[in-house]
Amino acid sequence: MDRNLWLEFAPFGRIPPSRKQIDANVLEFQPLSESQVLVLGTDRKLWLESGAFGNAPLPRKQVDENVGPYFLRVRCAASAQEKRIMAHIH
Repeated sequence: MDRNLWLEFAPFGRIPPSRKQIDANVLEFQPLSESQVLVLGTDRKLWLESGAFGNAPLPRKQVDENVGPYFLRVRCAASAQEKRIMAHIH
């Protein structure tokens, strides 16, 4: 596993795939919408990344640091109030 996060495009199964890199050194990620994704890096920093993916440098904001490896799995079950709080971050 190379820890790169890619956005791939249809048609799937082509070699090489049509794709754009979102980030590297990724431990976990959670898509929030078609244009935003939370990315937990191997350095335990949590980033909110926004499209246009594949254009460097990516527009992103650091959300937190020293984040545990299961944060994003718990985040998936967040309440509506927590989602409103996250909306104010960006």
